[in-house]
Formats: sequence, C-alpha cells, structure tokens
Amino acid sequence: MTDDNKTAGGRATEAGMAFQAAVATWFAAQMLAETPIGSQFGLATASNVVGIQCETGDALDDIVVHLEGGGAIYIQCKTRPSLTVGADSALGKTLGQLVELYVQLGQTPLAAAVDVALLAVAEDAPRSLDVLEAGCRMFDHGGVWDVVIAQVPQDKRDALSLFEDHIQHAWRSRVASPLTSDHLVAMARLFRVSRFAENSTGSTWREASRLLGRRLFGGDDAGAAPMESLLGLCRTFIRTGAPVDRSGLLRALRGKGHVDISAPAFNKDIEALLAYSTSEQRRLAKHTRLPLGLGIPINRDCLEPLVAAAGGGSLLVTGEPGAGKTGVLLAVAARLAQAPGPTVFLSVERLSGITLRNDLAAELRLAHDPIEVLAAWPGDQPGVFIIDALDASRGGPSEAVIASFIADAVEKVGPRWSIVASIRSFDLRNGRRFRETFAGAPPNLNFAEKGLDNVRHFHIPRLSSDELAAVSAASATLD
Repeated sequence: MTDDNKTAGGRATEAGMAFQAAVATWFAAQMLAETPIGSQFGLATASNVVGIQCETGDALDDIVVHLEGGGAIYIQCKTRPSLTVGADSALGKTLGQLVELYVQLGQTPLAAAVDVALLAVAEDAPRSLDVLEAGCRMFDHGGVWDVVIAQVPQDKRDALSLFEDHIQHAWRSRVASPLTSDHLVAMARLFRVSRFAENSTGSTWREASRLLGRRLFGGDDAGAAPMESLLGLCRTFIRTGAPVDRSGLLRALRGKGHVDISAPAFNKDIEALLAYSTSEQRRLAKHTRLPLGLGIPINRDCLEPLVAAAGGGSLLVTGEPGAGKTGVLLAVAARLAQAPGPTVFLSVERLSGITLRNDLAAELRLAHDPIEVLAAWPGDQPGVFIIDALDASRGGPSEAVIASFIADAVEKVGPRWSIVASIRSFDLRNGRRFRETFAGAPPNLNFAEKGLDNVRHFHIPRLSSDELAAVSAASATLD
C-alpha cells in the first residue's frame, strides 16, 4: 500500500470512529433524558436506554444499547453505504454480521420483539437505503418472503433481492443448516436502517441537544455544551470498551462542570420524599424542646461536631434511651437544610409495619425504590439521608428490610449521600450487621464509645452540666 493509500485509509478509519462516537452520543443523550426510544426502532414504546457499551465483540459491536426490561439494539455504524453487491462492501459486511447476530440470538423470530440489529448511517447517506428499510418493514406484522417480494414495487423488490443475496452468501459460510424463508423474514424484522448526524450541525444532533438541555439543564439552549462533553466521553468509551449507565454518565458530566438540575423520571418521587421528610420533622418537632411553658429549646454541644461528622460520610448515631438522639438529628436536619445539598429525614417509627422492600416505597409514596431516587437526585452537592429510631424495628417484621435497605444505601449511594442512622448503644454492641455496614474509625474521638473503635459512629451523651444550666436559666426566664 502506498503512503497516500495509507493516509486515505487512516482518514477513513478516523471518520468512521468519529461517526461511531456521534451515534453513541445520541443514544447517551436519550439515556440521560430518560426518553423512551422503543417506538423509533420497532420495540415496545416504553423502552428506555439503561446502558451503553462500545466494541463489545458481539456480531454488530460498534455500539450495544441495553434497554429497560431486557433486549438490546446492536449497532453497526457506516457513514454512507450503498445498495451494492459484494461481500466486502459496507452493506455486505453488515449483513454478514446480521447473520452472526441472528445465530447468536438463537435463530428465533421472537428476537425482533426485544432486539434490533441497526445499521446507523449518516443523514446524507444514499436514499436507496430508505427503500431497503421500507422493504424490511413489510415483514414486521407477517408475510411470506417470496409472496411479499412478488407484490412490492420494483425498487423494493430489487433492494430485498440484494438483501437476500447478501444473507445467502453469509449464511453459507457461517451456518451448516439450510437458509429458509422463515429465516429471511426473521432477519428482515430484526434489521433496521436509521440516520444520525455526524456532528453538531446535523438535525438529529440538534434535536438531541435541545432534548438534553430541556430535560436536565434548564432549557433547550443549555444542552449544547453537555453534548460536546458527551461526545468526548463516548470517544473514550470506544477506546476502552467500558460499559456505562445513566448514573455513571451523570457523574462524568458533573465532573466536567455540567450539573443537572432536573431528573425527569424521578422529579415526582423527589418531591414526595421531601414532603414526607418535612412532615416527619414537623411531627417529631416536640423532641427539640423541653415541655415547659411554651417549650424550651434544647441547644446541644454535640450539634456542630455531628454536622461536621455527617458531612464526612455515613455513620451511626448512638446513645442510651433518653439521651436525645431524635432531637439532635432533627437539629442536624434543620441545620443542613440551610446548606446547598439535599437532606432527607425519616423515622422508623412510621415504617415498623413493612415486611417487603416494595412496602418501603409504598409507605413513602414513591414509584421507585428509595435508593434509585437518591441515585437519580439531580445536582452534585453531597446529601445527607437521616434515618431515626432503628430500635423501633427491633424484633419486628421490618427489621431485616430496614437493615438491608441501609446496607444497600451505604454501598450504592454512599459516595454522594451520607447515610446517618440512630441506634441504641446496646443494640449496636449486641448486633453484627450494622457494625459491618458502618465499619471504620469514629470521626470524632470526643464523641466515641469505648469498644467501638472499628465502627464509624457518633455518640450522643446525656445532657451535660452546662446544657442543664442553660435549660435551667431558660426555665427561670420563663417563670
């Protein structure tokens, strides 16, 4: 190969990878915007993108888009293929990969109900590809190969005949059993052609940019910069082959300065969870005051150290019965409400009757599991999730559910959310599960219990002499 040919080949490869990245960016934008894409590709209307991976080693492996509820879109990116003969042509290679995918999926007509083999082409690719796409769609709801071929107009007949020729050639070299009419129909249903922008000047790119801006960043015009960052990320994913999901992609965008302000599929749940939190804080507000006169506020010396400890990661709040754990946690929630990050307060008192994980979401009036809601919370500010009165579930049907939920929360959303749960000192010392979930060093040795050096906890002491003196002075003032 001459140097000129090598240079031309390198440019072609670079252009192909650029187009692959642009197509991956379009699907990434749909995943972030939580927009159902099923109807666009002949699948269930409510199909949402839940994961993307490039260069997977599958038959069509440029991009594999995983869908909610199972199923996938297997994508091969070819900028401007044409309806040409020859197994080495762009179309011939793609249809050879279609045969491999069909075999990989089990050679079943049902594959097209949940999976798609997609040839992604540039917006200005030859219009003859639309004829092939329309011809394949003739089989979506039934039909026999030879009968349909005989009935369609000449342009579709020619396109489908070329499709059949490529399939037959690939089948003979890959499959021992004979190719049947049913196989051809099944692969026509599985196969689709769709057009995508090569860069930000294309119409599909602009539409995706406006969608992303509108759904996550506050307006149609706010999506342009995040889309460019998505493109850079997708180029990286092509090189590494790393899988990516929505939460990981959001973290990556936030790291590049694109902070989302909305979570379309979770906004109602976020509002419901905050409303429940506010209601609980009002219900338990009596624990922040002594019942003398109109009520005497209890100002605890441990408040500021606990706020600081909660900001450093998940922990248990310990103390003996009557030490004032609930009151202190309510004060922590009130203080954190003034911070930019989110704060949620729950009490296990209201959750002691649940027996299943789904019951927790139902009690909180959520459509999703609470951990999914926390993971989808917009923004990049750290949050604090406070769970008071774990002892209320001790020995009851909810004990295992609550404990499992807390362990999952620490593991799955701990990097952003501090999970702060209150427990009696006796229960912590005599149980293993929470000691393991909150393993670590106490954040403040001035508020640590002896014998719990390997548990990240904060001990609420009984009222000190100074605190009692302040209460006494306030009481005298009231008198």
